[in-house]
Amino acid sequence: MSSLRIVFDAGASRVLIDESRPLAEHEQIWVWDVFYASMLHVLAEQGQAEELREQLDSWAVQMASKVYIPADKVQAAGLNRIRHDLELVSAPESVVPAGMFVLEVTAADSGWPQVEIAGSEGSTASQTAAAVVALAQHFLDTNPLFIRELPIHLLSLRKFYTDVMAPTDARSVQEAPVYALSKALEYYKDAGETIGRSLN
Repeated sequence: MSSLRIVFDAGASRVLIDESRPLAEHEQIWVWDVFYASMLHVLAEQGQAEELREQLDSWAVQMASKVYIPADKVQAAGLNRIRHDLELVSAPESVVPAGMFVLEVTAADSGWPQVEIAGSEGSTASQTAAAVVALAQHFLDTNPLFIRELPIHLLSLRKFYTDVMAPTDARSVQEAPVYALSKALEYYKDAGETIGRSLN
């Protein structure tokens, strides 16, 4: 089992991500999708989900055509960071805790790991949104391949919430991550076939 603590300050400008054991690279996108779907449902019930959706969707649209370009060009375009006003810190003493989310990730006998989310029921919308973005940024900073996955998953999630099910629907917490994974796999399959044809 792996545990992730997402600790944020009162202003939601500084966030600490603490992993008890680093997740396998292929598990990171699933864990993030589950966290996003869960938090978006909470924010949607409060009528405060749109800002987070717009912020992430805007970044994903900009990144979608750049997932295969060199990392230095992505950095030069400023797209390696989702929010430039959000600081991730690595030392616990660098943030004055105002709340925390804890994600417990447990390997399943088959399929994707189980993700249990606890904590911070009284967090503000800005703190919740910051926690979601911070976890994505943490994976972007620690896994070079994550930047190729996250934009495709975000665009798949945008389609899900627009065409299939609103984030206010409690079923979306379970169904959105599965949909995003399925659509992303379709994209990579089609992209691989296109590249294969161009090489023949």
